[in-house]
Amino acid sequence: KSPRMPSPKPPLDEALFNVPLCPTCGRGVLKPDGVYFGEPLNSKVLMGSLRSARDAKVVLLVGTMGNVDPARRLPLMAKRVNGAKIIEVNPNSTALSKHADVRLRGPSARLLPE
Repeated sequence: KSPRMPSPKPPLDEALFNVPLCPTCGRGVLKPDGVYFGEPLNSKVLMGSLRSARDAKVVLLVGTMGNVDPARRLPLMAKRVNGAKIIEVNPNSTALSKHADVRLRGPSARLLPE
C-alpha cells in the first residue's frame, strides 16, 4: 500500500482579496479609520489624545495589551499629570495592569453589557 497523501488545502476565499477602491480616483484602497502597525499617527489626532489624557479624571482601558506606543503612555500620563484613576477591563494581565487602580478580569462583552 502506498501512504496516503494529505488532502490539498482548500482554495482561499476570493473575497479576502477584493478590497474596496476609492470611488474618486479608483486606485487608492479604502480602509477603516484606524492605524495599522508601522503607520504614523495623524498629528492632530495625537495632539487631541494628549490633551484628553492631560484632562482625564478616569481612563478606561478595554481589551488592550498596552504594548504599543504612544497609546500605552496616555493612561500613565493622565495618572501622573492629573491623578486620573485607571480602570482596566481585560481577561488577562497586561503591561498596564500594575498601574490600574481597578482591574476587572473577564471578557468586556460580559463585564460591560449594553
